[in-house]
Amino acid sequence: MASKKEGKGAEKEVPRQSLFARESSGLVREISWITAMFISMGFIAFYVLPISFLSGLSVSPNGLIVIGALLSWIVLLPHAYLWTKISEKYQRTAADYVFASRVLHPAVGVGVGLVFGISQMIFDAAIVYDGVGQLQTGFSALAVNFGGPYGGIASFLSDPFAVLAVGAITFTGVILINIFLPKYTNHIMGGITVIALITFITAGLLMHFVTPADITKAGYDYSSVIAESSKATPLFGNTVLATIGLMVFTASFLPFVNGATSVAGEVRGGSKAFRLGVLAALVVAGVLITFFIASSVSSLPAKFFIGAGVMSSSSPLLNPVFDTVVSVNNLPLDLFLVIGPTSGT
Repeated sequence: MASKKEGKGAEKEVPRQSLFARESSGLVREISWITAMFISMGFIAFYVLPISFLSGLSVSPNGLIVIGALLSWIVLLPHAYLWTKISEKYQRTAADYVFASRVLHPAVGVGVGLVFGISQMIFDAAIVYDGVGQLQTGFSALAVNFGGPYGGIASFLSDPFAVLAVGAITFTGVILINIFLPKYTNHIMGGITVIALITFITAGLLMHFVTPADITKAGYDYSSVIAESSKATPLFGNTVLATIGLMVFTASFLPFVNGATSVAGEVRGGSKAFRLGVLAALVVAGVLITFFIASSVSSLPAKFFIGAGVMSSSSPLLNPVFDTVVSVNNLPLDLFLVIGPTSGT
């Protein structure tokens, strides 16, 4: 078969199977499955989930607590598997809006991009609100143990303008890192999630040792909180349905197992990384969430969390940062417990 010689100006034909949308963009980075896992865990916002779950006990007080926590992530394994397959494809088609443009129509891609931009702004605002709320609750707990200055910080963080300022500073920092340190962005994200993970495990262990005396020290009448649990009205009379109802309070967050796809279009050779990373994130986060919830109800009875939820769905008693910090009178450890989880949100 005759072959055609290429001249100087001839275009070199690129085999279809080697196409990579961002090979010349400067954004191509290698990524390990462990980094992909930590990035996905950051998107799951695993630290917030026990708070959400414990607040749900006032709605489904007759549900099986630990079983509900287990099922909330196990039922999402097929969902996570689908995202691994999508993330593998993204490596050759770049972002989701580019994927939609090529497979469907450019107009669809534009629409997807706009929707993503709007939803991302809402998501980022929620992250700031939750993160500053975590800090405010933590410093309120520090004020119980160490007094004045920490109470002042907690009061400052309750101001809406403070929330806006913290959010602006945080996202400015994130943008600058992406601009000036693009090769290290994924590793920085993974490292921050590791810090939150260590804090999460530490707080989960300490929740097992929180006592009614610690709640009293924080200024709450423990017996009154327990008494409030009798006012809870179950959403479902059936135990099975009540347990499924509990699942919603974590499953509503857990679908963010698509975190790794946010960088899937910017790396190469990462099919294995995404296949392992996304699934591992859901499994590891799910096991730790279940452990945290089981540890919480092992020291303080379910009636305590039900009563706290009846009092208010935003009660600091439902927040593990508050409970653990007031029970541990150690400033360095308390500061770590307060600041560490904010990186996870």
